[in-house]
Amino acid sequence: MHLPNEKDAQPFLDNLFRRETRKLASVLTQTFSARNLELPEDVMQDTLLKLLHVGSTAVIQNPIAWLFAAARNKALDVAMKGNSY
Repeated sequence: MHLPNEKDAQPFLDNLFRRETRKLASVLTQTFSARNLELPEDVMQDTLLKLLHVGSTAVIQNPIAWLFAAARNKALDVAMKGNSY
């Protein structure tokens, strides 16, 4: 599935973010622990931007699964680098 064109991308991302944000925040908070709540938010925003960029040029079969996997990988990268985003 290609993501919508630029005109329709914002409503698509808004809907995706609205539906999945609590679950994704929970997963990322577990990864980072609750001591730094800004990191999960930063990772979520970064991942949504990446989804928009990648989805405009590639076929993503399951955007929700891609979103969770990419966010988790980014969270782990940040955690391994000493929580400096």
